[in-house]
Amino acid sequence: MNFLAHLYLAENDPDSIIGNMCADFLFGTRVEEFCTGIRAGIRMHQEVDGFTDSHEVTRRSKKRLSAALRHFSHIAVDVFYDHYLAKNWSAYSDEPLAEFIQGRFDVLQANLERCPPRFQEVFPRMKRENWLLSYRDPEGAHTALKRIALRLSRPPNLDAGVAEIDRNYSELERDFMEFFPQLRGHVMQRRQA
Repeated sequence: MNFLAHLYLAENDPDSIIGNMCADFLFGTRVEEFCTGIRAGIRMHQEVDGFTDSHEVTRRSKKRLSAALRHFSHIAVDVFYDHYLAKNWSAYSDEPLAEFIQGRFDVLQANLERCPPRFQEVFPRMKRENWLLSYRDPEGAHTALKRIALRLSRPPNLDAGVAEIDRNYSELERDFMEFFPQLRGHVMQRRQA
């Protein structure tokens, strides 16, 4: 899953929000440097990633794209699952998407000094360019994939990849709709354990 899903699955407290959002930005920052609540959020982020990566439905989604995207298919699935979450937001939350994002960003902004340095660098651009809200539209997800591909030493053929995503758009959305309730259930079980 990508940023929006991790924020959605975080508990509604600053430490959980920070940990769930910042786990992919640790680069050289030791987990032990964070308080217990942020460490728990980081562990939940990792748990979500592990559950997602090993799930039969997400593996099926990756296979739909692997011919064109190969090793990049898992990233494309993560980003497009965030797109489907944003697109179908009202099925998962009574709070409007823009308000949810603003509320989470307010928490992150107020606690930015507690976040890893790499996240502190990226967050202003994420906010300014409204990354998460842009996920509502396929074009916003395509832009996210382009941003990610620019950071890779061997970027995929994104034109072929986007065509493959567009061809499989409805099937990928059905996969997401099957998978996401299972992920939510898994997160709830982990919290109770």
